[in-house]
Amino acid sequence: MIFGKLIEKLGTRERLGLFLAGLCLFTVLVDRLVIQAVVDKLAELDVEIEKKENELRYSRGVLRGSESITKEYEVISQLALRATSSAKTMIMDELMGQIYNLAIQAGMINPSTKHHEPVETKSYMEYSVEVVGFQADMPDLIKFLHSVQAEPGLMTVSWLTLGPGKDKQVTGSMLLSKVVMLEKEEESLPAN
Repeated sequence: MIFGKLIEKLGTRERLGLFLAGLCLFTVLVDRLVIQAVVDKLAELDVEIEKKENELRYSRGVLRGSESITKEYEVISQLALRATSSAKTMIMDELMGQIYNLAIQAGMINPSTKHHEPVETKSYMEYSVEVVGFQADMPDLIKFLHSVQAEPGLMTVSWLTLGPGKDKQVTGSMLLSKVVMLEKEEESLPAN
Protein backbone atom coordinates (compact mmCIF):
# COMPACT_ATOMS: atom_id res chain seq x y z
CA MET A 1 0.00 0.00 0.00
CA ILE A 2 2.65 2.46 0.94
CA PHE A 3 4.73 1.18 -1.98
CA GLY A 4 1.77 1.67 -4.33
CA LYS A 5 1.30 5.31 -3.16
CA LEU A 6 5.00 6.01 -3.70
CA ILE A 7 4.85 4.62 -7.22
CA GLU A 8 1.83 6.80 -8.03
CA LYS A 9 3.77 9.88 -7.01
CA LEU A 10 6.63 8.97 -9.37
CA GLY A 11 6.72 10.13 -12.92
CA THR A 12 6.85 7.91 -15.97
CA ARG A 13 10.62 8.18 -16.35
CA GLU A 14 11.15 7.43 -12.66
CA ARG A 15 8.83 4.44 -12.84
CA LEU A 16 10.71 3.18 -15.89
CA GLY A 17 14.07 3.66 -14.05
CA LEU A 18 12.70 1.88 -10.96
CA PHE A 19 11.41 -0.97 -13.11
CA LEU A 20 14.77 -1.27 -14.89
CA ALA A 21 16.63 -1.21 -11.54
CA GLY A 22 14.34 -3.97 -10.21
CA LEU A 23 14.86 -5.94 -13.41
CA CYS A 24 18.67 -5.60 -13.05
CA LEU A 25 18.47 -6.66 -9.40
CA PHE A 26 16.31 -9.68 -10.36
CA THR A 27 18.76 -10.57 -13.15
CA VAL A 28 21.74 -10.41 -10.78
CA LEU A 29 19.91 -12.57 -8.21
CA VAL A 30 18.96 -15.14 -10.87
CA ASP A 31 22.54 -15.13 -12.19
CA ARG A 32 24.07 -15.66 -8.75
CA LEU A 33 21.57 -18.18 -7.43
CA VAL A 34 20.37 -20.19 -10.42
CA ILE A 35 22.68 -19.75 -13.38
CA GLN A 36 25.92 -20.05 -11.39
CA ALA A 37 24.70 -23.33 -9.83
CA VAL A 38 23.87 -24.68 -13.29
CA VAL A 39 27.25 -23.55 -14.67
CA ASP A 40 29.08 -25.22 -11.73
CA LYS A 41 27.14 -28.45 -12.29
CA LEU A 42 27.93 -28.36 -16.03
CA ALA A 43 31.64 -27.88 -15.24
CA GLU A 44 31.56 -30.94 -12.95
CA LEU A 45 29.83 -32.95 -15.68
CA ASP A 46 32.44 -31.84 -18.23
CA VAL A 47 35.25 -33.10 -15.96
CA GLU A 48 33.42 -36.40 -15.41
CA ILE A 49 32.77 -36.78 -19.15
CA GLU A 50 36.46 -36.21 -19.86
CA LYS A 51 37.40 -38.92 -17.29
CA LYS A 52 34.94 -41.37 -18.84
CA GLU A 53 36.23 -40.62 -22.34
CA ASN A 54 39.80 -41.36 -21.18
CA GLU A 55 38.65 -44.62 -19.56
CA LEU A 56 36.77 -45.53 -22.74
CA ARG A 57 39.84 -44.83 -24.90
CA TYR A 58 41.97 -46.98 -22.59
CA SER A 59 39.40 -49.81 -22.61
CA ARG A 60 39.19 -49.72 -26.40
CA GLY A 61 42.97 -49.96 -26.58
CA VAL A 62 42.91 -52.95 -24.26
CA LEU A 63 40.20 -54.59 -26.36
CA ARG A 64 42.20 -53.99 -29.52
CA GLY A 65 45.23 -55.64 -27.94
CA SER A 66 43.34 -58.44 -26.19
CA GLU A 67 43.46 -60.76 -29.20
CA SER A 68 47.23 -60.52 -29.50
CA ILE A 69 47.59 -60.82 -25.72
CA THR A 70 45.41 -63.95 -25.74
CA LYS A 71 47.49 -65.48 -28.54
CA GLU A 72 50.72 -64.65 -26.71
CA TYR A 73 49.32 -66.15 -23.48
CA GLU A 74 48.42 -69.37 -25.31
CA VAL A 75 51.93 -69.61 -26.78
CA ILE A 76 53.53 -69.06 -23.36
CA SER A 77 51.21 -71.53 -21.64
CA GLN A 78 52.05 -74.18 -24.27
CA LEU A 79 55.78 -73.54 -23.72
CA ALA A 80 55.32 -73.83 -19.95
CA LEU A 81 53.34 -77.04 -20.38
CA ARG A 82 56.06 -78.50 -22.62
CA ALA A 83 58.78 -77.41 -20.16
CA THR A 84 56.92 -79.03 -17.26
CA SER A 85 56.33 -82.17 -19.29
CA SER A 86 59.96 -82.37 -20.40
CA ALA A 87 61.14 -81.77 -16.81
CA LYS A 88 58.96 -84.67 -15.62
CA THR A 89 60.30 -86.88 -18.42
CA MET A 90 63.87 -85.86 -17.62
CA ILE A 91 63.45 -86.70 -13.92
CA MET A 92 61.79 -90.01 -14.80
CA ASP A 93 64.57 -90.94 -17.26
CA GLU A 94 67.22 -89.99 -14.70
CA LEU A 95 65.50 -92.11 -12.04
CA MET A 96 65.18 -95.13 -14.35
CA GLY A 97 68.86 -94.86 -15.30
CA GLN A 98 69.87 -94.47 -11.67
CA ILE A 99 67.90 -97.57 -10.62
CA TYR A 100 69.22 -99.60 -13.58
CA ASN A 101 72.82 -98.64 -12.73
CA LEU A 102 72.32 -99.52 -9.05
CA ALA A 103 70.86 -102.91 -10.06
CA ILE A 104 73.75 -103.72 -12.40
CA GLN A 105 76.34 -102.59 -9.80
CA ALA A 106 74.68 -104.83 -7.18
CA GLY A 107 74.96 -107.84 -9.52
CA MET A 108 71.30 -108.25 -10.47
CA ILE A 109 70.69 -110.07 -13.75
CA ASN A 110 68.22 -108.84 -16.42
CA PRO A 111 66.74 -105.90 -14.53
CA SER A 112 64.07 -104.37 -16.74
CA THR A 113 62.55 -101.02 -15.73
CA LYS A 114 59.28 -99.41 -16.62
CA HIS A 115 57.86 -96.19 -15.26
CA HIS A 116 54.47 -95.40 -13.79
CA GLU A 117 52.64 -92.09 -14.15
CA PRO A 118 53.96 -89.55 -11.60
CA VAL A 119 51.63 -88.62 -8.73
CA GLU A 120 51.52 -84.89 -8.05
CA THR A 121 50.38 -83.19 -4.85
CA LYS A 122 50.64 -79.57 -3.76
CA SER A 123 54.09 -79.98 -2.23
CA TYR A 124 55.77 -82.93 -3.97
CA MET A 125 55.85 -85.24 -7.00
CA GLU A 126 56.19 -88.99 -6.54
CA TYR A 127 57.87 -90.81 -9.41
CA SER A 128 57.61 -94.62 -9.51
CA VAL A 129 59.70 -97.13 -11.44
CA GLU A 130 58.97 -100.83 -11.52
CA VAL A 131 61.88 -103.25 -11.80
CA VAL A 132 60.52 -106.45 -13.33
CA GLY A 133 61.93 -109.86 -14.16
CA PHE A 134 65.18 -109.54 -12.30
CA GLN A 135 67.30 -112.43 -11.04
CA ALA A 136 69.77 -112.07 -8.20
CA ASP A 137 71.51 -113.87 -5.40
CA MET A 138 70.10 -112.92 -2.04
CA PRO A 139 73.28 -111.03 -0.99
CA ASP A 140 73.19 -109.07 -4.29
CA LEU A 141 69.51 -108.22 -3.73
CA ILE A 142 70.26 -107.01 -0.21
CA LYS A 143 73.20 -105.00 -1.56
CA PHE A 144 70.82 -103.41 -4.11
CA LEU A 145 68.21 -102.61 -1.47
CA HIS A 146 70.90 -101.09 0.74
CA SER A 147 72.22 -98.95 -2.12
CA VAL A 148 68.66 -97.74 -2.82
CA GLN A 149 68.28 -96.79 0.83
CA ALA A 150 71.71 -95.08 0.90
CA GLU A 151 71.11 -93.18 -2.36
CA PRO A 152 70.68 -89.40 -1.92
CA GLY A 153 67.09 -88.27 -2.25
CA LEU A 154 63.88 -89.72 -0.95
CA MET A 155 63.92 -93.08 -2.74
CA THR A 156 62.05 -96.02 -1.18
CA VAL A 157 60.97 -99.54 -2.09
CA SER A 158 57.16 -99.47 -2.19
CA TRP A 159 56.73 -103.21 -2.68
CA LEU A 160 58.88 -106.23 -3.42
CA THR A 161 57.76 -109.59 -4.79
CA LEU A 162 60.19 -112.52 -4.72
CA GLY A 163 60.02 -116.06 -6.03
CA PRO A 164 62.44 -118.99 -6.28
CA GLY A 165 64.89 -118.90 -9.15
CA LYS A 166 67.65 -121.11 -10.48
CA ASP A 167 70.86 -121.94 -8.65
CA LYS A 168 70.10 -120.31 -5.27
CA GLN A 169 68.88 -117.15 -6.96
CA VAL A 170 65.58 -115.34 -6.51
CA THR A 171 63.45 -113.78 -9.21
CA GLY A 172 61.01 -111.00 -8.69
CA SER A 173 59.84 -107.50 -9.24
CA MET A 174 59.66 -104.35 -7.13
CA LEU A 175 58.31 -100.84 -7.23
CA LEU A 176 60.68 -98.04 -6.30
CA SER A 177 59.43 -94.54 -5.59
CA LYS A 178 61.26 -91.26 -5.39
CA VAL A 179 59.74 -88.12 -3.91
CA VAL A 180 60.77 -84.79 -5.41
CA MET A 181 59.77 -81.70 -3.46
CA LEU A 182 58.17 -78.96 -5.55
CA GLU A 183 59.43 -75.42 -5.31
CA LYS A 184 56.92 -73.02 -3.82
CA GLU A 185 55.75 -70.40 -6.27
CA GLU A 186 56.48 -66.91 -5.10
CA GLU A 187 53.38 -64.89 -4.47
CA SER A 188 53.02 -62.30 -7.15
CA LEU A 189 52.60 -58.70 -6.19
CA PRO A 190 49.18 -57.21 -6.82
CA ALA A 191 48.94 -55.18 -10.00
CA ASN A 192 48.69 -51.43 -9.55
